[in-house]
Amino acid sequence: MPFLIHVAFSFNAPFSFLVARWEAGNVLEFYGAIVGAAGTAVLGYVAFWQTKRAHAQADRANEISEKLIALEQNKITPRLNMRWSGAGGGMVSFRLRTMLTMLLLTLK
Repeated sequence: MPFLIHVAFSFNAPFSFLVARWEAGNVLEFYGAIVGAAGTAVLGYVAFWQTKRAHAQADRANEISEKLIALEQNKITPRLNMRWSGAGGGMVSFRLRTMLTMLLLTLK
């Protein structure tokens, strides 16, 4: 583009209304400002996109971390849960479940 600006300003204008009011240097400065602004806009969009993507990944990592913390807090230790289920005819019965079975039932 700068070469085209240089070529355009090297010829005389065939009509008086085509005579440039600017000099070639002014046009080159304007062109440079436009290119710089476009580059800044593109880099701004790239930064916004990367930040949005990083935020989504951080959210996913936080969810995984919270699940791991919950698993660690609810570590399965060998326990038995006894529940009275009734008595009759001289017999007493208890229902025994391991905590693992209870955990699996609550996750369903």
